[in-house]
Amino acid sequence: MLQHRRRSQLYYQAVLAIFLSGLLAFEQALAMIDRSGEPIERVGVPVSTFQLLRGEVRSPA
Repeated sequence: MLQHRRRSQLYYQAVLAIFLSGLLAFEQALAMIDRSGEPIERVGVPVSTFQLLRGEVRSPA
């Protein structure tokens, strides 16, 4: 039982480390975009072709 707890804790810590590093990378990317002066709403927003055809979003100029 103790072995199972240690293994579970190890997996939890590994997933947490991966998640936090991804979150940090995302925050840094947003800061870089913000410093560039480009509005964050226009950068990297995935738009499907169907949304464009239905007129739900405007095509970037």
